Amino acid sequence: MNDRSQVGALLDWHRWLVLTTAAAVLIVYTRGTYDFSRFEPLVAVPIWLIFVGTLSLVATNLRTAFRGSQTANMPDGWSRFALVAAIPVGLLASALDCTGVSLSGCSPVCSFLIKIWTPLVALAAAAYVVTGRPWLLTAVTAMCLVFLIPNCRCYNPMNRWWLHRFSLSPACFAASLWVSVIAITALSWRRLVPLAIAACWLINAILLGFFVGHHYFQFPW
Repeated sequence: MNDRSQVGALLDWHRWLVLTTAAAVLIVYTRGTYDFSRFEPLVAVPIWLIFVGTLSLVATNLRTAFRGSQTANMPDGWSRFALVAAIPVGLLASALDCTGVSLSGCSPVCSFLIKIWTPLVALAAAAYVVTGRPWLLTAVTAMCLVFLIPNCRCYNPMNRWWLHRFSLSPACFAASLWVSVIAITALSWRRLVPLAIAACWLINAILLGFFVGHHYFQFPW
């Protein structure tokens, strides 16, 4: 297989992996959006607006991938950094939401994801920022799938539906994984990059705001 064929095979494999990851994360993220909007009606409208808006961003980039359309130029250094950095920051924010600053997981799987897997994702993401090698973005995508392993036993409105059916819930990392999907699709197919950056960091800001409200002011629960 020549170099061009190898690149083509990697790109084809990458787009199918991203599609699979996006679909899997979307299932958990949709359930989380529904559960949170039911629990707190005051934020239902903005939460669903974010859901619809970000789904449109992801769909636009995936449509580019599978139509074989010509992409825009590679995001510049700042844009690439802003998108890639949003991935580990979001994962850390989700961990803080669940555990607080102790970062002590509620189950062995949760502890592994927080203390070992999140730093590994951050290292892979940093390597991609520095080198720009496409296979590293594929690796980050695959690593994100691990966070869908049910890991949380905290009985709260976000986990309740899952815990009634399984012993552990995958919901804790749903929003930050969706940030990862937005970032990865924008980095891969480069459509609506400024909007993708804004969406990623808006969700991360909400996650960090939830951390403060939940652990220091018992809001929203």
